Amino acid sequence: MQKGILIQIILVSTLFFKTLSQDKNEIDHVVYLFGNTSTKEIDHLYFQSFKDHLLNEKLHFSVIHLGDILPLEKIESESLLIDQM
Repeated sequence: MQKGILIQIILVSTLFFKTLSQDKNEIDHVVYLFGNTSTKEIDHLYFQSFKDHLLNEKLHFSVIHLGDILPLEKIESESLLIDQM
């Protein structure tokens, strides 16, 4: 019984301090989401602009691509361009 109460106290206090540690007004990490690159033609200038923006980013960041990168018929001809990004 005492072990159960002790475990509950530890869990509640851990959750309490964990939520307090997340309460700040600063941005620690930026997440960029993009997708539909296999179904919509995207100008190469867009990718160059995006790459330049990422090079100038001051914060830690992640880039997440949603969906397919290329349609099947363009995989071989365009894969080098994607590797260079």
